[in-house]
Amino acid sequence: MIAAVVEARGGFATVSELRDAGASERGLSRAVAEGTVKRVRRGVYSTRDETDAAVAAVALGCRLTGLTALHELGCWMWRPATRHYAIHAHADRPSALPEGVTLHWEQPTQLSGGTVWAVSLESALRRVAIDEPVESAVAALDWALHTGRLPRSRVVALLATLPRPNGLTVAALDARCESFPESIVRTRLRALGHHVTSQQPVSRTRQRIDLVVDGVLAIEVDGREFHESEFERDRRKDVAIVREGRSVLRVSAAMVEHCWPDVEEAVRVLVDRHRGASGALRRRIRRIRSEPDRNSRILLR
Repeated sequence: MIAAVVEARGGFATVSELRDAGASERGLSRAVAEGTVKRVRRGVYSTRDETDAAVAAVALGCRLTGLTALHELGCWMWRPATRHYAIHAHADRPSALPEGVTLHWEQPTQLSGGTVWAVSLESALRRVAIDEPVESAVAALDWALHTGRLPRSRVVALLATLPRPNGLTVAALDARCESFPESIVRTRLRALGHHVTSQQPVSRTRQRIDLVVDGVLAIEVDGREFHESEFERDRRKDVAIVREGRSVLRVSAAMVEHCWPDVEEAVRVLVDRHRGASGALRRRIRRIRSEPDRNSRILLR
């Protein structure tokens, strides 16, 4: 029973929570002895594995924050390279901080809410907005908006609390974004000066284009796990996009992560090709209109 109570609370429970659920001191001692729960620190018990990032944080008197906390919630991100722990601003530094941990001394306002093992969603997002590259912060906030975890009004309020401008604005976010690599591509191309819109409908179909660049290039960001079984549907979608007069560029999440210069160059080439074709067409029309012969006038009727 005790393990079930702890599990229902995300794998952690305090003594007071367990007592409120009807657990006795004897029952709790028996559960620890049997190994169904473990005492992480004074007054806190867990059913999670000892190698779990949250267990390690709680054992030190800390909580998960930033990308580490968001990773637990399924947020879009690159693979976290370090763990982020939050601790009270006036607390002593833990004596045995593991390697690869970044410690953040937070004010009480940033530690209110959340759980025994993690800060609140807004505090974690705020930490990401302060410390991480803009593209990672945008992706995390896109995720929060797209999944409905935070309404736009609270995101606006969160951004207003940032200590300094860092290029992260509400205009950079898009609740329509449907994946992490899609968010990264959008942010990077906008930083290069391209006009990028998300989830544009394809005429005569019920499908949408992940990203449209400068009105002429459709970028489909494929995640293998989502598209491997949809080859035929995606090819039909490509045909429909081309019939609309756009080029199509399909990139994988791995290409976005490891081959971005190649992707960037491909975007430039395809957009320039469209611009060149449009310029050539305009020049041809002007030339035809300037010709006095009858055939030219017929062509323009």
